[in-house]
Amino acid sequence: MAEFSRRQGWNREQRERLDRINQSILRCRSEMRQLSERNTEVLVRFSSLSKKRLILSKKMATLSGQIESRRVRNLKELLVILFPVDLAVSRTAFLSSSLGEHLNWIGNLVHQSR
Repeated sequence: MAEFSRRQGWNREQRERLDRINQSILRCRSEMRQLSERNTEVLVRFSSLSKKRLILSKKMATLSGQIESRRVRNLKELLVILFPVDLAVSRTAFLSSSLGEHLNWIGNLVHQSR
């Protein structure tokens, strides 16, 4: 009888130990599931931000190109107003004139500043 109660006590201790282990395993699985879900949320958010960044950088490049073309157009208009010249003459004659040289020099400055 003493042997039986000792075995029962040992079995009870083993069951309690297994219950604690199972509870720990369940808690770990639950935490892992929560961490996995949070990881997924973070990855989705990061992906979304990366896409937005890519879209914005493309828009920025487009806008920079538009700004540059407007700067060049405005500079040409300003030069035409400041230095009225008949641009209908041959391109070679115009480029060899002092105004043409100035325009080439300014154009080179604009390209170098990019």
